[in-house]
Amino acid sequence: CGLLETYAAPEPFPWSDFVVARGRAICRAGRGETGAALVASLQSLLQQAVDAQSNIHVPGIEAALERPAA
Repeated sequence: CGLLETYAAPEPFPWSDFVVARGRAICRAGRGETGAALVASLQSLLQQAVDAQSNIHVPGIEAALERPAA
């Protein structure tokens, strides 16, 4: 995430911002973090993926959303 963020910094664009945010949120969930802020972030990312019809990103976000609830 950090490398993509650094690479895109001179000319940021929504796709890279989304991928970085998604990666960081999924990592947080994978490390066992829970809480309303993480769930809200994952739900927002899921909605963004659905709205953009970026179906490749949906399963990972859904899996991360299931972890905090478990």
